[in-house]
Amino acid sequence: MDLQELAGLRRAYRQVPENGVPRGTRRRRSTPTYRRGYAVVVVSRRGRRVLAQTREVRLVRTLTCATRPVPMAANPGPLDLALDALVLLVDVQPAFIECMHGDPEPVIVRLERLLGLARLADLPVITTLERPTSTKGSVPERLQVAMPEGTLRFEKSTFDCTGEPAIRAALASSGRRTVVVAGAETDVCILQSVLGLLAAGYEVRLLEDCVFSSEVDPRAALRRMERAGALPCTFKTFAYEVTATVDRTRWPKAWLQRLARDPDLWLPPEDLPPLGGSSSGVT
Repeated sequence: MDLQELAGLRRAYRQVPENGVPRGTRRRRSTPTYRRGYAVVVVSRRGRRVLAQTREVRLVRTLTCATRPVPMAANPGPLDLALDALVLLVDVQPAFIECMHGDPEPVIVRLERLLGLARLADLPVITTLERPTSTKGSVPERLQVAMPEGTLRFEKSTFDCTGEPAIRAALASSGRRTVVVAGAETDVCILQSVLGLLAAGYEVRLLEDCVFSSEVDPRAALRRMERAGALPCTFKTFAYEVTATVDRTRWPKAWLQRLARDPDLWLPPEDLPPLGGSSSGVT
């Protein structure tokens, strides 16, 4: 491709409307939809399909204008995640905490911070308890105190949370499509719940430093969830994705009012205790 042809392709890219093809292009029976974004498909006047990116325009191969457009990656804007996320706290019960591999304290502290963030950003919280609660216990008192008002609590018999109709209904009625998963056990209920959520069409953020197990090395379960489509994350990463900016004047007014009443709702994630040898899978 010579420089003159490349310049022509660049001009064609600039002329692409939000929906359609450049002027002068012969339309076929089926005309594709073209969208601007990280990757945009344009059609030259010679019928070539071109991938136009920020700093390059390169020839892909000769195709007709009926070709499907290149899919674009999602890029949520500031604070969008706070409007779409829901926290699912799975089976944080004494029976699982006591048999957890490693020191439970760093994980419990992260769960406290996660619940504080939920109160700050008004994230709905659903917590589950595995039956029988008479022997496996309930959520520790320090976490119950940290939970937002309106937290939904469910007992379950299935390892997969979405296997319980009441939990499925609560997820659906929330209107949220991003589920942030934390709790126990990484290789059992967390694994099966994440797979169930993905199958139901939810986006899953798996907080790898907020899940735990009696298994010494749960990395196989973490890899399986990631390959299935879960987005691996840490509490620190998620917290900064939700807040989005160091400029608190850009935070919603309701957040600032809550923070004024309770400054502990937002503490820098950098001062979290190290995980050490816990079974979270994060080192």
